[in-house]
Amino acid sequence: MSTGINTIKSPMRCAESKIQDIDIRDLNTSKKKTIHGWMNPPYVHPQKNEISRAKTIDLKQKLTKDKVIIKLVELSTPDAKEYQENNWKFKIEHQNKTKKEIKKILGELKNEEVDFLIFPEVSLPDNVEIDKLLSNFSKEKNLYIIGGFEYNNETQNVCKIFTPHRPDESDFLKYTDILDGNGSDVHYYKYTKLFRSKYDHPSMKCGNKLLIFKNSLFGDFAPIICFDYSHISILEKLSNEIDLLFVVSYNPDVETYHNYGQADCHRLYCHIAQCNIPIFGGSAVYAPISNIKKVRTNSILGQLIGYSEKRRILTVEAEVKSLKVKSLKDEDTKGQNIEFFSPPAGY
Repeated sequence: MSTGINTIKSPMRCAESKIQDIDIRDLNTSKKKTIHGWMNPPYVHPQKNEISRAKTIDLKQKLTKDKVIIKLVELSTPDAKEYQENNWKFKIEHQNKTKKEIKKILGELKNEEVDFLIFPEVSLPDNVEIDKLLSNFSKEKNLYIIGGFEYNNETQNVCKIFTPHRPDESDFLKYTDILDGNGSDVHYYKYTKLFRSKYDHPSMKCGNKLLIFKNSLFGDFAPIICFDYSHISILEKLSNEIDLLFVVSYNPDVETYHNYGQADCHRLYCHIAQCNIPIFGGSAVYAPISNIKKVRTNSILGQLIGYSEKRRILTVEAEVKSLKVKSLKDEDTKGQNIEFFSPPAGY
């Protein structure tokens, strides 16, 4: 299969972002709320962002389950004004608060079945202790963890992917090793956001490659960060490649991304999991499934309705293996417990 990606040009903004009040409305209750957010800085001049390739990573595992358990954690982030005033980094108080919350979440999930654990964009502190917690939990529970981290020292907006099995020693570009004070090894893959949105650091350094994970324990998947999901050329490159797409977001435009999810799960013919922060909410999992046990799904397997001031978790069972079989055979599933839509043209 081809892993090349054509050059994609994106306009970049060079002006400083400014804080403003943003009004958000819960689409279900019509309640209105005002929060701090960033206004759209003006376009100064276009710049190129060249995506050189899509890196395909073979995890060399076998799909072991019919149903995959996905947990989306809507984890609170700092107030936008506080975040920007601290040079787009978490203050110590928020780092400690988040570390405590992560420990609590992992404790709650210790005896639960979970295959993918997902956290929103810029929701996790970028430090070794958090990396160690997540890496160890991934290995202990035999699961994959995908989370968005605060800006690193290179001014990159990154998402880290923790896997239960150590990557091949020979392919050192696939992971980053960290050795903490106790000599405990931590490894993860890093996806760097490809396109800067109006909510990002004015000097954000863009990444230049997609990551596609093949042959995981629970199917082929790809992580992507918020605004990158809106780029149609990126989605075209993911078509026919994945069973699951994970979108980690800091996104006030919930309705638009909800529409994306419902449509794109058909066009990509895969499951799409969107994980947002709680003050915007709307985290959901979508799939090209019309009915489950004769109940119409509207392609939504699960969704957190409205917004919240506190952390929330959505748990969904994804029919990854069944969808993979359907994509290969396109057999009629009408009348069965799970009714799939047919694959799109050219699939």
